[in-house]
Amino acid sequence: MDDYRSPLLDLPGAVASEGPVDAGVAAHYGDPLREQRQLAKGAAFVDLSHRAVVRISGSDRLSWLHNLTTQKLDALAPGASAEALILSPLGHVEHHLQLVDDGESTWAHVEPGAVDEFIRLFPSAHFVTRWVDDNVNIQGIQFARSDTVIVIIPAANRDPNVYPLPGTFMLGRPGHSRSLSFSGGSHRCIGAALAQYELDIALEAFLQHRGALLLANSDAPRWQRVAARVSHGALYAVTILVAVLGWAHSGAHTPDYSDWFGLFHVPQITSPDKAAARTYEDRHIFFAYVLLALIAIHVAAAAWHRFVRRDRVTSRMIDGVPI
Repeated sequence: MDDYRSPLLDLPGAVASEGPVDAGVAAHYGDPLREQRQLAKGAAFVDLSHRAVVRISGSDRLSWLHNLTTQKLDALAPGASAEALILSPLGHVEHHLQLVDDGESTWAHVEPGAVDEFIRLFPSAHFVTRWVDDNVNIQGIQFARSDTVIVIIPAANRDPNVYPLPGTFMLGRPGHSRSLSFSGGSHRCIGAALAQYELDIALEAFLQHRGALLLANSDAPRWQRVAARVSHGALYAVTILVAVLGWAHSGAHTPDYSDWFGLFHVPQITSPDKAAARTYEDRHIFFAYVLLALIAIHVAAAAWHRFVRRDRVTSRMIDGVPI
């Protein structure tokens, strides 16, 4: 899935995600704020086709998940969805699950690259029986030819000599090729690759046929949202400051500028003072240039949204569509 690209990126207005976690899917489809609102209303869905899916079967699957996670899952009804956390012994969040049960199996979607780590920690088979084909000594323990050996797979997959911090769920962990979840050597499961990729393919095919639905995904990066708020606040603040400094300069200047086109006189907030008038004027001019710079930044940002990100922010501003 390293080079995965969602077919939904071909939709008009789709903007690809920039971060490595969501690579291959769209960050939004031209109007992230509207898409967020539609998602909150239940009228949209998020493209998760780049994420991996884990299927958990067995009659005791819900009680097992109930004991393993922070969520009450032992009575989860078929078709109902839930979210759960897997915590470390110290109470730190190690993993977040979003899952649904269909009455026969529980399906959970996880971060890209997480399937191998799930398989390592939670193999479907907990032990296998093997026979020793030659005399061998392993860490001081002698095994004779034809001895029967029971391999505890969860213990092998938590070998600290192979996996640092073996009990921790770690995305991107190296060494998954040595996991025994699909056995190994000549006994390795021939369907291992299929088991890992079949659900990714199924999700991709499903999403290719769901074009009638409105899609939504993550909003703009946090730094962009912060920059937008700061620049908007600065634009309003400097506009008011320029007006107030001009008003103060009017009162301190002789003669003042209180006459409003001969219609009325504007009350002054300062008294005549030549030195103060010069100071107010200098600051009024300085912040006027600051205001022009902020306006230029806003124009540049609007052009960037229109021609680089190709979203609908500029169109929404021109059309007056409410945010």
